Amino acid sequence: MTWSPISSLVLVTLVGLSLDVLAQEKSAEAEKFFESKVRPLLVERCHKCHAGTMIKGKLRLESREALLKGGETGPAVVAGKPDESLLMKAVRHQDGLAMPPNGKLSEAQISVLAEWIKSGAVWPGPMTVAATAVVKPLSSIVATPPNDGELAKSLQLWLRADSLTLNDGEPVHVWPDQSGHGRDVSATKGVRVGGVGLPARFVRESTLFKRPGVRFETGTGLASSPDNPVEIRGDAALTIMLVMNLQPHEAQSPYDGVLGIGNPAFPSDPGKPLAALVQINRGEDHALHFAGGWNHDASLGSGSFKPHYGKPILLTITKQPGPMRSTTRLFVNGEAALRPKGEPLEGRDGVPDIQHRTDIGAYLGKALSWAGSIQGDLGEVLVYNQTLNDSQRLNVECHLADKFGLLFKPLQDAAPRAVFTAEEKNFWAYQPVKDVAPPSVKNEGWIKSPIDRFVLQSMETQGLSPAPQADKLTLLRRVTFDLTGLPPTPDEVTAFLTDDSPQAYEKVVNRLLDSPHYGERWARHWLDVVRYAESTANDANAVMRFAWRYRNYVIDAFNRDLPYDQFLVEQLAGDLLPPTDSIETNTRRIIATGFLMVGPKALAETDKEQSRLDIVDDQIDVTGRAMLGLTVACARCHDHKFDAIRTTDYYALAGIFRSTEPFQNEVRNATMWWEFPVPQGEGKESIMVMAPKDSVPRNLRVHLRGNRFTLGAIVPRGVLQVVEQSWPTLSASATASSAVDPNQLGSGRLELARWVASPANPLTARVMVNRIWQHHFGRGLVATSDNFGTRGERPSHPELLDWLASRFVESGWSMKAMHRLICLSATYRMRNEENSVPRIPYSTLLSRRRLSAEELRDAMLAVSGKLDRMPGSSESGEFLVSKAENIGAMILPNRVAADDPFYTTFAKRSNYLPVVRNMLPDVLALFDAADPNGVTAQRNETTVASQSLFLLNSPFVREQSRAFAERLLADKSLPDPQRIEQAHRLAFGRTASPDEQAQASEFLAAYLKTPTIQDRPEEVGRLAAWQSYCQSLLCANEFMYVE
Repeated sequence: MTWSPISSLVLVTLVGLSLDVLAQEKSAEAEKFFESKVRPLLVERCHKCHAGTMIKGKLRLESREALLKGGETGPAVVAGKPDESLLMKAVRHQDGLAMPPNGKLSEAQISVLAEWIKSGAVWPGPMTVAATAVVKPLSSIVATPPNDGELAKSLQLWLRADSLTLNDGEPVHVWPDQSGHGRDVSATKGVRVGGVGLPARFVRESTLFKRPGVRFETGTGLASSPDNPVEIRGDAALTIMLVMNLQPHEAQSPYDGVLGIGNPAFPSDPGKPLAALVQINRGEDHALHFAGGWNHDASLGSGSFKPHYGKPILLTITKQPGPMRSTTRLFVNGEAALRPKGEPLEGRDGVPDIQHRTDIGAYLGKALSWAGSIQGDLGEVLVYNQTLNDSQRLNVECHLADKFGLLFKPLQDAAPRAVFTAEEKNFWAYQPVKDVAPPSVKNEGWIKSPIDRFVLQSMETQGLSPAPQADKLTLLRRVTFDLTGLPPTPDEVTAFLTDDSPQAYEKVVNRLLDSPHYGERWARHWLDVVRYAESTANDANAVMRFAWRYRNYVIDAFNRDLPYDQFLVEQLAGDLLPPTDSIETNTRRIIATGFLMVGPKALAETDKEQSRLDIVDDQIDVTGRAMLGLTVACARCHDHKFDAIRTTDYYALAGIFRSTEPFQNEVRNATMWWEFPVPQGEGKESIMVMAPKDSVPRNLRVHLRGNRFTLGAIVPRGVLQVVEQSWPTLSASATASSAVDPNQLGSGRLELARWVASPANPLTARVMVNRIWQHHFGRGLVATSDNFGTRGERPSHPELLDWLASRFVESGWSMKAMHRLICLSATYRMRNEENSVPRIPYSTLLSRRRLSAEELRDAMLAVSGKLDRMPGSSESGEFLVSKAENIGAMILPNRVAADDPFYTTFAKRSNYLPVVRNMLPDVLALFDAADPNGVTAQRNETTVASQSLFLLNSPFVREQSRAFAERLLADKSLPDPQRIEQAHRLAFGRTASPDEQAQASEFLAAYLKTPTIQDRPEEVGRLAAWQSYCQSLLCANEFMYVE
């Protein structure tokens, strides 16, 4: 028995298969919508009264079954009919119903529920919500400002770097006290008796995770007035908090004084502590002391501060009345600082008698000659004259940790490292790529590529044999459309058909891969996945005038065969790569980060932080699905319901992306994203780009149920834990803790990018080779190309997938090499025969592919002779700006309609058309172009009446038909049979059959005899007849389908 990729006899069956794939894709989208929008809403606003043990009105909202059953008043939901559903009437406050009782849902939330019910009220997975879906907030620790309530009564000194209004680098002569007591600290030299301290320096982006800081050098010393001492005397209770990042230095004396109160420099040993001094003793290998002077100290011991140099930390010291050593406690980032094995602090146990000096008050650094120097940045200084209890201390520390982006240990401990089952860790997608050997087969003569061995083995085990190779014309049309998205020209057809060399087809493949049209075609596939558009959607649907630079970057990357790993790194973190000597390269890398910017944006959202977090969610979604093949964004509100992706994974990634700033201002209803000039060298004009900017680094707390006001544990920035735990090889070189350092001063985007693009990552290469396979065969080896998780399809040929992934990495991540490998295989070259559907996985069948929306438009332009093959540049952005509305803000709301004449008259390839969210032109929207509001891994292929109406009536189609006719009539010496022949060669790449010649001649003659045509001048009528004939060719299935 022979088999073939496709045949007309099995079209219905294959359409059924296609519909199955389409149904799976729609199901996946519906599940994602439920998990990301609906379930969190039900949990947050409904479960308090309608889940668990609290059931009001006998209505449970924990499962689809319960919703359909309803409560005392009947079924809550009628699937597919939101207007008939009691749930919708309740949330809309209709018919006397009003739920939830604590306030009406927002219109956006109501729309979410209506859309969900309309689409069938999909409820994936278990019938009831898992008990782990509802997580209690960490109510015991609440971020509290230092001067909140009762705390203000004991707050004696509060220095904040962010209170300074200086320019970056300006000297800090005076650092104002924010406690309300007026204890400003100032440089002591020339101000205080014996003062030697020089001013500090204000740093806008300090080493405190880029937050404002006051920078101390070894000569810096600040002090408050002795006339207004802090109210801490004798054996006093106190609490000191310092946010700082100190560096080691060699200045004398060896006692580095960070903050002092009292008199540690008494002329002789007073036999007791007279001061409260935070000190680092370099003579004891940088030991951290709480010093009282004359070694009446409490100490963590030798070397105890060394691990903290060069790191932002929050140091807290609490002291109760009583002996110095036994009543002092030290904390770093909220965690008790203890000596090895938990021994008590070193030092003496004298009872303090704090006495203030007459020359200075509280002091920092080298205020007087005997004081020790410090070097580094201070962000905040707090002094209380009471011992804060653990609850008070933790709450204030939590506030400071949030403010400065510190990893707060008590909250970090509340998010324990995820534990995965053996089944989760052993899931196929997380396993190392295996470089398997191609199998042996019986029919060695059919093999043209190792790919064929995997496919042929599947056939031979079922008693099948491959179909013959497709004829040269079919193969040329197939590969030309697949690689360039354009039809082969008559000259290209002739050249290939007359080339009898064994290398003829290989030469065609190489020519197509070298064509600039290759990049235009394959960039479109990537732009589908990364939701490319030139407007923001939502609100004003504002024009992103420089988005086109990212589009052109992608086209250029494909044409240059930029290694795929580098392609990913540049898009995620090109702005963070080390600068090169090439301005062009540096600029290209900045433009590449437009990947993070081209998504939808809610510019009018009044909660700007929520807007940023929604952008982060979009960035996580597209990064996960485009690069890793995982639906990571489903873990925003709870652990992923199906995959081994925890909420902590989501917020580990969210911290990275939230450490990048998309907005340059916060105008209430017109927030503007970043656009800025990039210098191009001396004497050259800078170019404007749309790109994000690295911001202050943040480690986010879990937002319980996705609510940013209900916070859980803090999560260090990092990567997916299941990949680390399931694959020791990867975890040894790039674990979640080492791949992204949560204590670094950067966002972590570059480290994330390198982790994603690592050859060791089990997902990245598999996902891309699968996507390339999908666009050649119509379906990937993994049918769900953006979901390699448990709800996705399993690989039809896992060994082939891994073999391709291995070759991809081995080739230097060359996408052109992968195309060449696939296109030169016998599998790809097989003929479509009339035969039964083979009993082998559908992913190795070539589908009967209709031209995509862009291919259809471009093919019409090409055949008519009107296609401008020059690459596009800024035309789309300039056009949208020219039509946009000026509202007196930086943003420009779009005012281009879907039927704007520009879409008809623009003659460049469709890639260069403006892409406006929610307003695609008919030529794209009707023929299933990608929706730029989200990730499109595989396009739908619908057949609806409006497509036929468009082909018959569209001004664009009519205009191309006319141009096609004029092209045929241009040579007046040609007889009509030769024109018909030329029309077929242009439209179909082949000659006209005798029947087609006769039918065309008959049609033209009949058309010229119609009354409306006979009343026109001969030339006009002749053009009209040929225009209608040409339009019939452009509407033919043979034109609209690849084969």
